[in-house]
Amino acid sequence: MGTLKVDKVTGRLGSTASAPITLSGDTATLGSGVTIPAAGITGTLGSGVVFPAGHMVGFGKAVGTGNPSGGNSATSYEQMDNAIITYSPKVTGNILLFNASISCYLDTRSTDAYFTWYAGSANIADTATGSGGMGLSRDNLVHVHEYGGSANDDFPIGGDVTGWWTAQNTNSTAFSVYWKSAVATNYHVIVCTLMEIQQ
Repeated sequence: MGTLKVDKVTGRLGSTASAPITLSGDTATLGSGVTIPAAGITGTLGSGVVFPAGHMVGFGKAVGTGNPSGGNSATSYEQMDNAIITYSPKVTGNILLFNASISCYLDTRSTDAYFTWYAGSANIADTATGSGGMGLSRDNLVHVHEYGGSANDDFPIGGDVTGWWTAQNTNSTAFSVYWKSAVATNYHVIVCTLMEIQQ
């Protein structure tokens, strides 16, 4: 069996300056004139493939229901039941975007509630940017203050808790929603999503 060694491959009437296939050692490079039919592309991309910056390369989701793990009121942050996405980033340095859509009730008027995301044991809001966090000067992503009503009313609050984290490694990590408020909170429904964005 013989081996054919060439530097470029082109058609009989083609130009060597714009050859569609260039070879160097054991590497073949396709030129801009190469057309590959979409129907002819099959299989799974290998782990060495790098997507262009801005592409979503991973996704996670969770639905949390019920009160925080430490009870229905807390002066320090408590994890929301089941509002946890366990996820392994694909690439260190990629950005993880989080969103949690929250619906819950506060038991007392003129009160405050605070929400944030944690990456493991780190609050993403006030963790320094060099350590993966957002580097904010506060420890929350959302601060809700309830106004009005009578003392015995349940006060509905809702909205989105959105933030980002720079992946520090590719280890499996629990990304979760945390909450604190000095008053009782009756019920929560939290739809959580995570998207990993290639950098």
